[in-house]
Amino acid sequence: MTNIAQEAVDRAGGSQSDLAKKIGVSPQAVQQWVAKGFVPPKRCRRVSEATKLPLARLLAAYEAAEKSITAS
Repeated sequence: MTNIAQEAVDRAGGSQSDLAKKIGVSPQAVQQWVAKGFVPPKRCRRVSEATKLPLARLLAAYEAAEKSITAS
């Protein structure tokens, strides 16, 4: 599974701080997203707008991560 949070970081300029500044969160929040491999649903719209990643793809990555956690 692709780390959609890391892809968002890459598209935002390459650093977690770049993405954090663009969407108004702390770099530590972005660091947690990258570690988990997804963006929380409440942040997906802002990340989509800032990075041009499709909103549906961001939400699908979250849902897939949730299913894998539930299945384990």
